[in-house]
Formats: sequence, structure tokens, C-alpha cells
Amino acid sequence: MTPYANVKIKDGQVYSSKYDDIYYSRDNGPAESEFVFLTGNDLPARWQERSGFCITEAGFGTGLNFLVTIKAWLDDPTRSKTLDYFAIEAYPLSIDQLTEVHTHWPEFKTHSATLLEQYPNVTRGCHTLVFADGRVQLHLIFEKLETALNTYNFDPDSWFLDGFAPSKNPSMWRKEVLLKIAAHSCPGTSLATFTAAGQVRRDLTEAGFEVSKCKGFGRKREMLRAIKSGPKAAQNLIKHEPWFALQSFAVQPRKIAVIGAGIAGAQIAWHLAQRGVSVLVIDALEEVARGASGNQAGILAPKLTSSASREEAFYLAAFLYQLRQLDAMKQKGHDIPFTQHGLLQLAHDPATQRHFEQLAMRDDLPRNLLEIVSPDYASEHLGEPIEQSCLLINLAGSLAPGNLCKTLLAHPNIELRLSTSLEKVSRCKQGSTLKLSSGESLSVDALVLANGYQLAQFSDSIKTTPVRGQTSSAQLTDNKPLGHMLKHDGYLLSTPRNGSAKHNKRRLIFGASYQRGDVKVDLRSAETQQNLDSLTANLPNLASHLTNIKPSHAGVRASTPDRWPIVGPLANSDFYQKEYADLHQGKQYKKYPAARYQEGVFALSGLGSRGLTSAAYCANLLAHMILGSAPPAPINTVHALHPARFIIRNLRKGKNKFG
Repeated sequence: MTPYANVKIKDGQVYSSKYDDIYYSRDNGPAESEFVFLTGNDLPARWQERSGFCITEAGFGTGLNFLVTIKAWLDDPTRSKTLDYFAIEAYPLSIDQLTEVHTHWPEFKTHSATLLEQYPNVTRGCHTLVFADGRVQLHLIFEKLETALNTYNFDPDSWFLDGFAPSKNPSMWRKEVLLKIAAHSCPGTSLATFTAAGQVRRDLTEAGFEVSKCKGFGRKREMLRAIKSGPKAAQNLIKHEPWFALQSFAVQPRKIAVIGAGIAGAQIAWHLAQRGVSVLVIDALEEVARGASGNQAGILAPKLTSSASREEAFYLAAFLYQLRQLDAMKQKGHDIPFTQHGLLQLAHDPATQRHFEQLAMRDDLPRNLLEIVSPDYASEHLGEPIEQSCLLINLAGSLAPGNLCKTLLAHPNIELRLSTSLEKVSRCKQGSTLKLSSGESLSVDALVLANGYQLAQFSDSIKTTPVRGQTSSAQLTDNKPLGHMLKHDGYLLSTPRNGSAKHNKRRLIFGASYQRGDVKVDLRSAETQQNLDSLTANLPNLASHLTNIKPSHAGVRASTPDRWPIVGPLANSDFYQKEYADLHQGKQYKKYPAARYQEGVFALSGLGSRGLTSAAYCANLLAHMILGSAPPAPINTVHALHPARFIIRNLRKGKNKFG
């Protein structure tokens, strides 16, 4: 867990015991924030008439600077289309502390309420909070500043440096930190800070900023403003890997086609539409979410590893992001069937039992996320003897993917065409020309392939494996509701409730079969029996109380060799093969050119069996990439998702054949 800030709050003033300093001016905190950070960065003028604008703040604190900024942005009729606000905070305030402080700023009541509703149970990493129907995103990064500068790619238009005074918190203002801030800054990036300390001014100047002193707020005599003048120093950032470098459109895309109306396609279409893009969604099937996303219900839960890992961080961030999206949709009146009744995981083998024991010893996960429950609890809940402790993921829930997809695709900026397939893609000067099965040709600025395992039809550099899975459905003989979702070496869950469903008519879904390389979607009695046999082997009493057992749904998932999704631009295979051919020789000293791609063609695929958990998060990352913004995730995660990773791995092994 990230440690909370040690503060004292009195009459709306917040004092840090750790740094022996106050968080904002005693005279007028909002006015100070506006004067130092907005006026100091020439805002709102600099964000006006822009497609997007990005701010990075060092020191989120009470969130005051963000509240001042979002109010000014929304009050400006000529504001940018979108605003991304990264805020780095090593010692966040708790939700109770924030709630107490925010009561003293009634002018921000609406935005404060939205912030507090989404505020995460503090854990390290990046948490994206959404405002103004997706046009504003607050990316809270709970890390030390230097760690965040080494981990994320910010590329901001403006910096708010709002840590405690250099005399109180010297580590934030060290020369090495300011050099890294400069390394994240392009020419023209602005910076403002309340301090006018001479060493800070000299170090910023040496880092390539043109620094000026100006009048400070209230009783402060001076403050600093700065503009980055020199080139961006990429070599000072994280390990430079040009084959993963992202490229921006010269002109912002206005119309984008998405192939696939399953959970991946629906999520990326919605995220683009939220940011003002016109989206055309094309699917060969006659209904939304008829393919791999067609199950009546699926599990929404994170993947937890025995110790902290990049994979766990990815799925936990994705899980929490999806929960926030569902909550926001509920607030807007959308009735998406989702029941958050927890996932009870049984130790079906010794390795799983050891995994639970290791999780029980960890103290770095959200306190309300999981617990280890006793055999007695599990036995009472399941109605049969359980001999070992079980893992209960409290926040997990069952979700109806089809309903979610339909809600997402109902966005007014989305046009949906079903029973239509993509036959051919041709590049043209302005974007891509799509030849459809109807005989029609369409021109779009960009194309997103979200068509699962069929992605391979349009790229020779990506290998996905189709995996058929069939679920089964049943009811309990006594119609007794299932308290938790269950996971053994398979799973069992109730179909989620919506506003009109009666509790005792919900069916149980269990499974699922796993047939690699099989792309047929016929329903098979043999696989229903396999699903029942698996359940019987682990929960014989529960299985004996099932009735009306029948096949439910068969779909084909797309799996990747490393089990990570595919998110990003599609590589220009010829360029990679030519320019990076000698990677296997280990020429680390060689300066390689930045990657080139199939211009305007992107992929969101390979979600495997965890698409319900990861799709929304991946779609948000991809929307940022497409629209030229820094994706709000650690850069090593962005690289782990990159479609070109398969090419690079093969080239490093001296292989010329991709896949």
C-alpha cells in the first residue's frame, strides 16, 4: 500500500507533519493556485483551439490545482477538445481527509464530488479518473516523483511544480530530478512554480529552460516561470527502444473505422467517441457481441500474482478502471447487468494453495480488495466440506458483456454497420480506403482492428492463436441464489441482475472448455459434459444440485504467445526487417531509427480470457496513442502490449520469419 500523508487539518488549512509545511496559502488557496499555475503557464490561452492539452503536476496534495484547472477549462468556450492531467503524489491524502478539506471550497462542489466518487483506495501505480464525459482525464500516479519520471512518458504541454518548499523537501528539487523533467519536455513546454530559489532557477536553466522570475502571490515576493527551449533529451529517459516509439498523426483523425463489435471494438469505439471522434464500427455478424463476447455473463476480476509484478499491476489497474467506467454509466442511468458479489477461489491443487498463502502475507494491495477466508466459511457457503482456506476477491463481479457492448455502441458519435465484413484495406494519401463485403468503398483517417484472432488476416507480423471456449448453463434445484462467483480449475457464476430481473430466475453459467486452434462455434454436448465433470470433481455436492443443464455459448478467443493483449500501431514489417535485422548481434551502441508503421492502422486484440477486465483500460491507452497523447500507463507496460514485440523478439533471436 502507498502510505497516506501525515497531515493535520484545521479550519480548512492542511499542514504536513512530515515536511513541516502547509499545502497552500493561508490567505486564499484557490486564488494562489490560479495565479501561480494557470497564469504562470499562460493558461487558458495556451490550451485554446487545441485538439488536446496535457498538464503534469508534481505534488497532487489536496487536488486544489486540479479543481482550479478543470473549472477554468470547462468555463472556457475555446478550450481544447480534451485535457489530460497527470498528477504525481508519493503520499496521498485519504478520502476522508480530502472530503473534509473540499468542504471549504464550495465553488468546486461538482468537480470535487466527481473526484471523491472515483478516488481510489490508495495503491501504487496510475489511476485514471474521468470527468466531463471523458473529455478530461485525471491520471493519479501514486509514486515518488523520481520513480514516476523514470517509469512513465508524460510529454506535457505544461508543468505544475507544486511540491513542498526546497528547504523542506530538497529531494524533489534536486538537479537530477529537474533534468528528468526537462527530458520529458519538448521545445515550448511551459513550467511554473511558487518557488524562486536560486538553485532551482540555475538548475532549470542548465536543463534547457528559459527561466524568468516574476511577482509571487500574496506575501511571496517572487515565483518562477520557464519555457523549454532546447530539444527533448530522449537519452535521459527510460531505456531507449526506438522500435516501440509511437508516432503521431500530422493532422488529428476525424473519422476512424473499428472492425469488430465485441468488447474490444465497443470499448475503443466508445473511448474515441468520448474524445470527439466520429467512429464507424463494422462487424460481419448480424448482432453486437455475437462472437467471443457473446457469453451471458463473465467474470470481472483482477489477476493477482504471489508478489508484486508488472502483470498484476496491469490487470489491477484495468480492473479498477473498468469498475469506475461501470459506476459512471450507472450514474448516467444506464442499466448494465453487473453484480459485484465477489469471487471465491478454491485451492484445487497444491500450487494454488501456496499462491493463496503468499497473497495472505502481502500488505501492498488495497485492503478492501481481497481476503483469505477460512475453510469453515467456504464450507458453509458452498454446502459441502472444504478443507483448505480460500481466496475471496471482494470487489469482483459478474457482468453481461453483450449489454455493456450495446450501451457503449449507442454513443451518438458511433455509427454501427452489422452483417458487413472488411474485404481489403488500401492506403491512400489521407488515410485508408476500406473495401466492404457490400461492395462499398469508404475512406477513413485511421483504422482499428479489433476483430480477435482474425487480426492475422491483415498483418503478417502478429501471431494469435484461436481458442474455442464453450460455457454451459443450469439452475440450482432449490433456486437458492449463489452468494459468490466460484473459481476452481473452471468457474461458476450467476447471470448478473439488472433493474428488472428477479433474483430467483437468474441462471448459472459454468465452464469453460478450452480448445486451441478450433474456430467453430457450434454447441457440443461433449463439452457440456466436460464442464460438468470439472465442476463435479471440485464441488460434487453443488454439482449434484444443478438442473436444466444445457450448452450456453461457444466463442473463439484470441490468445497471444505471451498472454499479453495487443494494443498499438501495426508495424511496417519490411522496415523492421531491414532496419533492426542485426539486433541479434547485440549492438547496443548502434543508433537505430524510430519505428515506422502501417500508417493509421492500429490493433486491439489478443485479450484472451480476461477481455472483460482489460478491454476498457487497453482501449483508453490506444485512444491516447491514436490521438497523439501519452498513454497513461508505465512505459514498460506500453511496450509489453506493443504489436511489434513479436517481430523484435524474433529479430533478437536471429529469425527472419515473423509470428
